[in-house]
Amino acid sequence: MLIAAQKTGHGVSLWSIDTRDWSNVSVSQIVASIDPEHIQPGAVVLFHDGGGNRDRTVKALELVLAALEKRGFTSVTVSELLERRE
Repeated sequence: MLIAAQKTGHGVSLWSIDTRDWSNVSVSQIVASIDPEHIQPGAVVLFHDGGGNRDRTVKALELVLAALEKRGFTSVTVSELLERRE
């Protein structure tokens, strides 16, 4: 997969943490799946934007981003992250 992506000029990114927000869990369960003490620069936290009502995902994302920003992290898209590594 990596070779095929490179040959076509695409980047590859895997996630560090899957919040499993797609599995009908509560906001607090989504937030608890992310331990801010274990987040490292360049970590990719996977949230989903499809598959039904995403209200819990959006609320959890707001809380997670605020907590990580308090710890000095800046959130970027995967595209931006890949550009920074080139």
